[in-house]
Amino acid sequence: MFDLHFLPLNQSAGIWQAELPNFYATMPVKPVRLRANERLGLFSTIPLPAHQQRELLERLSAGYYRYEGTVTSALRSLVERLNDFLLSRNLKQSLPSAQQTGSLLAMVVRGSSLYFVVSGTAQAFLVRKEGVQHWYDAAGRPLGQAKIPSLRFFREEIREKDLLILAPEPYWQPEALMGIHALGEEGIRQRLQGDLVDFSCGLVRFTSGKGEIHWHLPSVVRQTPVKPDLETKAPERETSLSTEPVIVPQAISLSGKRWEGVSGHSPRLEQKESEESRVPEKNNLEKGAEEKPGTSARPVKPGKQKQSTFAMDWQPVLKAFAAFLHRLEKGWGTVRQVLRKFGQRVLPHPAGVEINLSPGVMLAIALLVPLLMAVVGATVYLERGKNEQNRAYLATARQFVAQAESESDPALKRQKYLESLEWWEKSGTFKNSEEGRNVFTTAQNGLDQLNGVKRLTFRPALRDGLPPEVHISRMVAYLNDVYALDQTSGRVFRLIRSGNDYELDLNFVCGPGMAGGRIINPLVDIAPAPQLANSNATVMGIDSAGNLVFCSPGASTMDLMVLRAPGMGWGKIQHITMNNRTLYVLDPMSNMVYVYRASPTTGFSPDDDPSLYFGNDTPPLNEVVDLVADVEHLYLLHQDGRMSICSHSGFEVECNHVAEYGDNRPGRSGEVERFEEVQFVRMQATQLPEPFIYILDASENAVYQFSQRKLNFQQQFRNVEPPQVTFPKESPTAFVVTPNRRLVLAFGNELFFAIIQ
Repeated sequence: MFDLHFLPLNQSAGIWQAELPNFYATMPVKPVRLRANERLGLFSTIPLPAHQQRELLERLSAGYYRYEGTVTSALRSLVERLNDFLLSRNLKQSLPSAQQTGSLLAMVVRGSSLYFVVSGTAQAFLVRKEGVQHWYDAAGRPLGQAKIPSLRFFREEIREKDLLILAPEPYWQPEALMGIHALGEEGIRQRLQGDLVDFSCGLVRFTSGKGEIHWHLPSVVRQTPVKPDLETKAPERETSLSTEPVIVPQAISLSGKRWEGVSGHSPRLEQKESEESRVPEKNNLEKGAEEKPGTSARPVKPGKQKQSTFAMDWQPVLKAFAAFLHRLEKGWGTVRQVLRKFGQRVLPHPAGVEINLSPGVMLAIALLVPLLMAVVGATVYLERGKNEQNRAYLATARQFVAQAESESDPALKRQKYLESLEWWEKSGTFKNSEEGRNVFTTAQNGLDQLNGVKRLTFRPALRDGLPPEVHISRMVAYLNDVYALDQTSGRVFRLIRSGNDYELDLNFVCGPGMAGGRIINPLVDIAPAPQLANSNATVMGIDSAGNLVFCSPGASTMDLMVLRAPGMGWGKIQHITMNNRTLYVLDPMSNMVYVYRASPTTGFSPDDDPSLYFGNDTPPLNEVVDLVADVEHLYLLHQDGRMSICSHSGFEVECNHVAEYGDNRPGRSGEVERFEEVQFVRMQATQLPEPFIYILDASENAVYQFSQRKLNFQQQFRNVEPPQVTFPKESPTAFVVTPNRRLVLAFGNELFFAIIQ
């Protein structure tokens, strides 16, 4: 778990400001169960006054923590709410110049995972030791212009001292931010400011902790001149954003509670207000006690306080209170008589014996009986009212379904179905009624048809599962077997098909250890083994030193083939992919793709130098998250969902770095540079007779199927609704489509499979 340290930087008219109203973060307050362990941060560029913008971000945050669903769907709902708010205001404006648009950056930290969404022109930079990741929405369409907002999702695992920079516009190039995460606060500020006169941005530093949120006041704001008539204080030491919270007069560290003295607002805004509110008005001061201009009010010590000029006369109050006590005593005597008679008539007792209830018992009866009657009545009333409200919600959902079915515009039809499901979700117990099930089925089937979704019935792949520390990061298939790489240990698990399910091969050897007299480090990636003479290997893996191991079922040892290192040595081996007997090795730190070719008889030779796939014209590879190859092409999947397709033409490599996806679904644009609202993280290329590219979307637990070369969308696979098994809340980490048309999904240490019909 990580603590989040927030630092606002805001310079206006050459003066550093203490607050940045459009930068907001808060701990969960009365969240639903799914949101309890999440931390939300927002950065907006909405042209509203500071207090209105702060109130708007507070409401968006509160709505997020009440949302039931996945992180990505909750973030999407948050952005849509803001877009609807701006759009409704703009539709009421007759002049285009009066319309208001803006951007939003939203981040959610859940455990060690960072979920991020960009909508509009604002941009973010994640700076770490390995480099800088630039997060932006290439569409750049501001919020408040269209019914459906443009969204771009990102997900990353947080590391100690990572630095996230949130900016309203692209002030910097990613290369200019390299290494900035290692600087202190002053160094970061000076590096970001550069030649800029006025600029604003938000900084977030991640450090190991308990999931707390800490706000920091910039040092340039804290360092104010000391006046001669004020008590001189020792200068504050420079505080680095990467270490401790800054101590300011207000309690601005959120450790599971609200800020002291602040009702839901950011401490940076309220600090100035709270200081001003502590200055007494002149009417409440004795004559001559007014402060000099520019000085702050000093508290009066106990024992020396001045009596207020507005002294209160308590005499009438005491008389009224005495009269009230007298009337209460007379009324209590009457109540005692009534209760005694009531008890004698109702309670069982021997004849002739008078029931003598103590005053305490009679008082309890007098108070509890009407209280219980009120509680019962209120419960019945509220339950009836709630049922009527839920019934109205379901009726609204049914109306939206009817509107969707009669709508001819695919975009409006899709929106109506989505709104129907939102109202259906609110209908409580009526969701499970026959009418509720019909509404859900109709809306879901309509959306699936528009989105090209094929629903599959998933079930657990292993009866007992894998150990909890396992984190599957890559899977490959060979005939009926599935091989899964554990990122934690660098070991490969073999899953053997047994009937309709899978069993774990406990004797399979593939991972760190000894092979060919060399020490094998934990494997970083795996691929199907090429067919070589005298080799029964079904899977191969590579470690960080370039050692290539070949693993065979039933073997007690691994075969080793050492790859000859490049002339400059290895930077960081991240991914490998295999086509025929050609191996491609992605080394983003060296910004290279190295190519090794194996002999059909001897395999890879340690004497063969690798060739450079791109030659001397290598594109940036630091944002490539995966790569696959077919006979002629190399496919590079970028972090923002774009695809690059490269091929050899004679002795040169030709690349289309903005290869367009074909999307002919109803209401779609036909060709797009990337799919909106998805997070592509893993790829797989299958060969004849079904040559496809499969891509895993971690945001919606879906697998997309595309044709090779043209990247035409075919369909996407998702779990059935309602599901027979519920996927874990965390995002999927790996997938594979087997030759016998089974889709296997991994969520950390949990594996599920479905048959593709």
